[in-house]
Amino acid sequence: MATVAINQIPGVAEPLRAYLWEVTFVRTPQGVSFPEGLRLRATSARVPGREFERIELHYLWMTWAVHGRESAAKELELEFWEGVDMAVRNAFMNWLKLVGDWSSGEQANRADVTGDVQLRLLDGRGNPIRTIVLRNATLLSVEAREVRYEANEVVTFTARFWYDYFEET
Repeated sequence: MATVAINQIPGVAEPLRAYLWEVTFVRTPQGVSFPEGLRLRATSARVPGREFERIELHYLWMTWAVHGRESAAKELELEFWEGVDMAVRNAFMNWLKLVGDWSSGEQANRADVTGDVQLRLLDGRGNPIRTIVLRNATLLSVEAREVRYEANEVVTFTARFWYDYFEET
């Protein structure tokens, strides 16, 4: 029995893959740098969403619903492979040092530790389909996975960001 991949069927587009997110740090805080031309591929990301509050108005025995203030989650997790390029993790750790020093309790001014993060969703051929830029992003944490002797998995780490707003093109 022959199998046919979905991209081999004429007229059917290949579905988008979650692991094809390319991450670029457009603007970073002073003292944080990523190697020039480094193309980061996040193994997972959650696309930012938007939602509106619902306001109900009761008038003349009827309930009217209108849209209220817009809100969004404003937090994003990106998962990267560990060891592919240690410069990435080192840059994140330097960024966290700017945000705050756990030993002294000293924290930096928020304007000095924010940057812009660009996410590009790529199709199966590597062409950009969607671009999202997170404005004034602050690194919240760099979390590592458990590493065990008996495990035979790729080691990953997660970087969590908080941002003010995003722009989509």
